[in-house]
Amino acid sequence: MQRDTDRRMLEQIEQQADLATARVLEIGCGSGRVSARLAARAGALVALDPVQSALHAARARLPAQALVAASGERLPFAPARFDLVVFTLSLHHHRDPARALAEASRVLAPGGRVLVIEPDESGRLERVFAQLVDEGAEVAAAQRAVARCPLRLAYDAGFSGCWRFEDRSELIGSVFDHYALPEDPTAVARIDALLGPDGTARPILLEDRMRLQTLLPG
Repeated sequence: MQRDTDRRMLEQIEQQADLATARVLEIGCGSGRVSARLAARAGALVALDPVQSALHAARARLPAQALVAASGERLPFAPARFDLVVFTLSLHHHRDPARALAEASRVLAPGGRVLVIEPDESGRLERVFAQLVDEGAEVAAAQRAVARCPLRLAYDAGFSGCWRFEDRSELIGSVFDHYALPEDPTAVARIDALLGPDGTARPILLEDRMRLQTLLPG
């Protein structure tokens, strides 16, 4: 399986912020794929995730001192510490996304900004993954938090990446591996119905749709 999602996210981030001298906080770094790209361009990077297994994987890409085990709802940093705070497909994973945004605002330095990257549930890849775990309610809750946030919405647009699977077998395996779930025939049948004739293609290309929002103080 191949994907260009990480590259596309970085391109979008660079269009919204000057990374060269920025102190960047990434909330929800996962295994560090986007983090490594940010670290190569930012003035300084701190990558945060509450899941220890994710941070363990991220250590293959980032120095240990750049990684912090914590939730975005309770950031262990002083006020005005960062020039840029980025939620990389993570705001909807917070139980209280409004609190996570408030914490991001608290640690933001004057002139800084918050970038929120979230999945777009209309994407074909997102629809495939939703056959196992439907995050639609969580994504909607995150958007309500953005709408009510005291920060000012300065930019809101969609963008896309692409996931490439050699065949149906690789696609099915990758989807279940993503959630660390055993293969379920009922869910497989739903995925097959969604793919239709494209399920027999070699390779299978699925659009990964995302949404980027830029939030500014005041």
